[in-house]
Amino acid sequence: PAPPVRAVTAAAAAPTRSEAIDRANLDLALGRIDDAIAALRFVAATDDVEEEVRTRAASMAEELEQNRTRNRHVELYNDAVDLAQDKDLRGALAILDRLLPELTDEDICASAGALQAELRRVVGAAKPR
Repeated sequence: PAPPVRAVTAAAAAPTRSEAIDRANLDLALGRIDDAIAALRFVAATDDVEEEVRTRAASMAEELEQNRTRNRHVELYNDAVDLAQDKDLRGALAILDRLLPELTDEDICASAGALQAELRRVVGAAKPR
């Protein structure tokens, strides 16, 4: 008897190592970072792949994750700068207060910390006494 349709579909959906690498490259080219990371993690976890390829795929996935996080941090910092320029100092401070504990990049941390200190100074000076 033929295997159940579900089993055939699941087997057909499982990518080969080569397909996963091709998929990761396509996803990267299209800016689909999360999908590229998933494809690289698949390659890194595949037992029938050479150790060097698995190690490289895991390393690339980790690097992409770090870059994705840094880019998100830069976007949030830029959002805070935009709010500060639009005179929404409390909104900018709210973003910075959430962002600073997450930061690992020294340059972004220094810039965000300096902006936070300046905004706190300005907001504090504007409070009635």
